[in-house]
Amino acid sequence: MKWLLMFSVKQKFFLILGIISFLFFVYVLWLASAFMGGGADYYVDLPNGYLFRGGDGDGIITYDTTRKSIYGKVTEIAFNDDFIIAKQVPDSMAHEVEISTYLQRRNPQKSPDLKALADSILSADPYYKRIFSARENYWILNHHGKGILYGPFTKVEFERKKQELRVPASLVLKNAWDL
Repeated sequence: MKWLLMFSVKQKFFLILGIISFLFFVYVLWLASAFMGGGADYYVDLPNGYLFRGGDGDGIITYDTTRKSIYGKVTEIAFNDDFIIAKQVPDSMAHEVEISTYLQRRNPQKSPDLKALADSILSADPYYKRIFSARENYWILNHHGKGILYGPFTKVEFERKKQELRVPASLVLKNAWDL
C-alpha cells in the first residue's frame, strides 16, 4: 500500500473513479450476457418448406399459417423426405402467445381481450386439454401435400402410429439443438 502514498489526492480520486468505472462496465457486460445471451434464435431448414426455430429453451416446427405447426418446446426431432417426427414438452405460455398472435391477425379491431380468449381456448378445447394432460407429447408430420399432422401421442401411441404410417425405423429422435 506504500505505492498509494505516492499519489496526490486528485490522482487518488481519478484512480478510484477509474476503478469504479471499470467495475461498472464489467457489471453492465455481465448483465447484458446474463439476460440477452440466450436470446439468439436457432434455425434449421426442414424438408418441404418447414422450419425448426428454437430460442431461449423453446422450439417450434412451423411452416406458415396455412399448415399445422407444433408449438411449445419441441425438444427432439428427426426428419426425412417424407416425415418429420418430434417430441414436445407442452408449454402453455408458448401456445398462448401463438393463439393470441393468430387471433390478432384475424381480428381487425385488435380487441384487448385476446389474451383472455386465448386462455379460454387453451382451457376448454379438447385438443389443447389433451396436449396439456401429458408431460411430453409425440408428433408425426407427413409434410407432403397439405402437411398432415398426427398427434399428440403418448410414446406407445406414437410407436404404433409410426408403424401404421410406415415411418422408417432409421428415423430416430435426436436433441433438437444437435441438428
